[in-house]
Amino acid sequence: PPVAGAFKKRGAPASMFPQAYARNELPIMIEGGKGGGKTGLRWTAPVEDLDFSKYFPLFVDGMREKVFPFSFLAREGAFQLAAFAQRHPNKLVDCLHRVIPALRTNMETRDDGALRDGLLLLQQLTLTAGVGPLIVPYYRQILPILNLFKSKRRNLGDEIDFRQHRLQDLGEVISETLELLERTGGEDAFINIKYMVPTYESAL
Repeated sequence: PPVAGAFKKRGAPASMFPQAYARNELPIMIEGGKGGGKTGLRWTAPVEDLDFSKYFPLFVDGMREKVFPFSFLAREGAFQLAAFAQRHPNKLVDCLHRVIPALRTNMETRDDGALRDGLLLLQQLTLTAGVGPLIVPYYRQILPILNLFKSKRRNLGDEIDFRQHRLQDLGEVISETLELLERTGGEDAFINIKYMVPTYESAL
């Protein structure tokens, strides 16, 4: 069984995102949100013209921010840049060594929301052509926290969490992510996942 307090949320070093935003160093604007309109993110420069290896790690790093608008902008920007990377895999490959540590820091906060967002972004990265095998060497950084939370389920007793109808169980997202890592990671993926997550069974 997990050590007492293992699931407890932990502090994390401050990200550079709010500081960069305050200095107008980010090519983004927040729009909408007034009069009931939907809040959105607008890029102030074409995404294809951005220094991807500079901005993507910065947005990923900012995903652990809790204060609006940083929380919204970092998450939205990170997922949009990840979608862009799926069409331009080389851009992601060039900065993967900075993206994975940022993801790890976010997930190590042990906050359910940060962990879920990190996993969903990781899923998107593994689906980028040629990237899956490149993530295998980073399993030692990102899988211990997945191993810890793999069996965690929200309480399905008398008090049903209303979010259960719109948010997947964290344990399910972890299982999905591990299966995707195995499917995209090549021939060495399973043995490396199994080493870090002993209860994992092959999905292939």
